[in-house]
Amino acid sequence: MFPDMVRPNAAWSRQARIALWAGFGLIAGCVIDALGWVHIGSIVRLGAFGLFVASEVAASIGLRSESTLGSLVRLGLFVIPIGLILEAVVSPGRIAGVRHIVMVGGFNLIFFAVATRVIFGHSGARAETTGRMVFMRWVGGLVLTAAATRLSADLFPAVYETHLGYASVAWLAGALLWSGFVLWRVLIPDPDPE
Repeated sequence: MFPDMVRPNAAWSRQARIALWAGFGLIAGCVIDALGWVHIGSIVRLGAFGLFVASEVAASIGLRSESTLGSLVRLGLFVIPIGLILEAVVSPGRIAGVRHIVMVGGFNLIFFAVATRVIFGHSGARAETTGRMVFMRWVGGLVLTAAATRLSADLFPAVYETHLGYASVAWLAGALLWSGFVLWRVLIPDPDPE
C-alpha cells in the first residue's frame, strides 16, 4: 500500500532524483548499444537498474507479498536484471529474444500490476488490490510465457515462426484478460476524489 501525500516530502524528492539518474543511465545504455557496443550498453543499463532497485526497494523487498500485485512487481524486478545479464553475455544475433525477457517479462509485468493498482484505486476499489487476485496471476503467467516463448524462438531456429506465434497469442491473451477484468473500471468515477 502506498501512503497518501498531498506534497512530496524530502525522502520522496531524494528518491525522485535517484530515479531520474537511473533513467539517464538506462537511456545512456541504449545509446551505447545503438553505437554498436551491445554488451557495454547492457552492463550500463544493468547498473542503472541496479542503482534504482537498491535505493528504492531493496530494503523492503521480500520473497513473498501479501498481495498478488506486490508479488508481480517483485517478480518483474527479479526478471529484469536476469534479462540484462543475459543481454550482456549472449551473441548479438540472439539479443532480440533476451530483450523480450527484460521488456515483456519485466517491465510489462510491472506495468500490468501498477496499472491495475492505479485503476482500481481511482475507481473506488482500492481494497480489492490487497489480497489474492486470481485473474492477475493468470495475466502474469501469460506474460511470462510470452517472454519465455519469444526467447525460445531465437534458441530453436527450426521452430522460430511457430514460437513467435505462440508468444504473440500468450501476450495477447494476457492483455485481453487484463482488459476484461480491469480496463472497464476507468469508466467508474472515484467516489472520494481529493
